Amino acid sequence: MISGKIRRDLFEPRILQCGYDYYKDGMVRSVQDFGGLVWANVLDSELYSVEIAFDGGEVIAWRCGCPYAEDGTPCKYLAAVL
Repeated sequence: MISGKIRRDLFEPRILQCGYDYYKDGMVRSVQDFGGLVWANVLDSELYSVEIAFDGGEVIAWRCGCPYAEDGTPCKYLAAVL
């Protein structure tokens, strides 16, 4: 579904690990791939919406509705979807 390179350098190691754990635990829901734009929900204590834009297989922009990512900081929910 989502094809591209995950830039691990975008994430703090603990954030990347937490995102991977969320993915493994099936917390990523409702993934929709619109060819260059991916929308998904990640279930935690709340349901967080994640949007990721790709160009040529590279992540070029993202948005997450969680407080941690308000300023554009890559969060665990973004890592989970990727």
